[in-house]
Amino acid sequence: MVSVNLFRTLTTPPRENKIEAFDVDEEEPVMDPAWSHLQIVYELFLRFIQSPETDAKLAKRYIDHSFVLRLLDLFDSEDPREREYLKMILHRVYGKFMRKYEEDKAKEEETKLKQEVAWKRLEEMASAKATSGAALVSVAQEDRMLETD
Repeated sequence: MVSVNLFRTLTTPPRENKIEAFDVDEEEPVMDPAWSHLQIVYELFLRFIQSPETDAKLAKRYIDHSFVLRLLDLFDSEDPREREYLKMILHRVYGKFMRKYEEDKAKEEETKLKQEVAWKRLEEMASAKATSGAALVSVAQEDRMLETD
């Protein structure tokens, strides 16, 4: 839905041919006549990204590299309202995916640490069994020696 509604060919309104020099800063911003429709789509998309119930892994299927590049292309819009929404959305997308990446990395490190602890415990148990087994063997050998004497 977002792709179909947002990704479009941006058109710039025709300008009058003037010979006089003009200051770009003093130029009035161009407002897209389709903004009322676009704003709804941007708002829905922003709320989807911000929702704590949105799974980052699932969202990554749709918000891939080409999708983000197409969003970046929309910064060519002359409507400042659209550029502001794009800025907010891209910040939220970055934050959500980076947070998920950091959470996954922390879980991975935690799992690795638990595995290391488990291996150490197993090694200690094996060492203790080997030591107690050797002690049992030596006790058994002493018993046999006493029996033969």
